[in-house]
Amino acid sequence: FVRAVTSHRLDYNVDVFPDPLPVVLDLLQVNDLVVPSSDPPVPPLPVRTVAEDAGWTLERLQHPFPRVSVVSTWRVVSTEDQALHAVTTPRFDPSSTVILERSPGLGLSGPASRSRAGSATYEPLGLQSARISITTPFPAIVLVRTPFDEGWHASVDGEPAQVLAADYVVQGIPVQAGSHTIVVSYVDPSIGYGLAASAASISVLLAAAIALGLRSRRARSLDPSP
Repeated sequence: FVRAVTSHRLDYNVDVFPDPLPVVLDLLQVNDLVVPSSDPPVPPLPVRTVAEDAGWTLERLQHPFPRVSVVSTWRVVSTEDQALHAVTTPRFDPSSTVILERSPGLGLSGPASRSRAGSATYEPLGLQSARISITTPFPAIVLVRTPFDEGWHASVDGEPAQVLAADYVVQGIPVQAGSHTIVVSYVDPSIGYGLAASAASISVLLAAAIALGLRSRRARSLDPSP
């Protein structure tokens, strides 16, 4: 995503995002900017200075982007490239429309005029899980600004739910109208493979130990010495 929105080399310096777009800050959950004090760029949104040191200034957005929001207007595209193109167009607004790469199974999308309906709160439960409480008068997509990965799973009111790639880089969870509790959690598949391999290794070692024990016992029973 970062490579798609800038032509600069991806070094860790100020030239990566000389003029960061609000959509980039929103989707990547960037609420703080470090800028050179001597020649600061024009901020894309209202900011306030938090600290200054050694020629650099830390600026914080006056209105930080939410971690999660409810959007009842969505558009489904066919490919990742189409999704990337949609979110990098100048007029794209993540708060009004969600770009999905497959159908959310909610029927037709609502009109843009109602896209801001609904409310959501985000409660971290640990490093890899969170509880989201939402209310929406319409079927909607709960936009979670956490990078999309196949390892993320979700439940809505205790029932398994889809976690879709939304806006190319973050997560979208479809919900029906009403009040819902969503729990999202990350399960690394490599951990499962590692546990399975460990269990298999332990089983082999136990089987070998039992076989050796039986062989030793049989050898003692055949020994004619008193």
